Amino acid sequence: MSLRKVGRYNKIEVIFDRFEPFIFSLDVVNKFKLKKGFQITIRDLFDMVLFQMVYDAKQEALRLIARRPHSEQEIRKKLAKKNIEENVIDLVIDFLIENKYIDDFSYFTDYAQWLIERRFFGRSRVEQELLKRGADKKMLNNICDNLFKEQEKQELEFAKKLLGKRTATINRKAPEKRKDYIYNMLSRYGISSKVIRQILEKYNFPDVDETF
Repeated sequence: MSLRKVGRYNKIEVIFDRFEPFIFSLDVVNKFKLKKGFQITIRDLFDMVLFQMVYDAKQEALRLIARRPHSEQEIRKKLAKKNIEENVIDLVIDFLIENKYIDDFSYFTDYAQWLIERRFFGRSRVEQELLKRGADKKMLNNICDNLFKEQEKQELEFAKKLLGKRTATINRKAPEKRKDYIYNMLSRYGISSKVIRQILEKYNFPDVDETF
């Protein structure tokens, strides 16, 4: 065996007596204590290649997480798009969870809070968004039960804020279409039908013609 540095990025070409040459990271060389004249078996080579694959996948996952938090499902999908094998992805996910680089409960709680505070989404819409990003039913129920302790009161406030932002648009609608527009718009935000009925029956908003 002989070793030769390749480029500027701690890559080492390992030239074997019985196998094709491989390019490994310096981490692999150090992990397996490779040096000139060292003899390895085919099993050793397999372990080295697997270690390199996992190492590269970890680096890719950490680059993704450095840009923004990710859920486990998001990491899995993005690594799979890089043609990384499923068994390697499993090992990377175990590493990320063990070292707290990903924490789905915290991730989905923070994301749900953002949807509530910035988008005024009601419970059903928040649940839809969490499901799309990989939250399981039990987790999203725990999160939403905690964040929507006063669901009806919260959604009434969201609905009034949303209508306040859409006043001009509502007034441009034909009077006979305004009620349907309001109902459909609030439904898209996940406001419950019970709350929407209360809005349409009991509340008046400035500058909106009283047609509902």
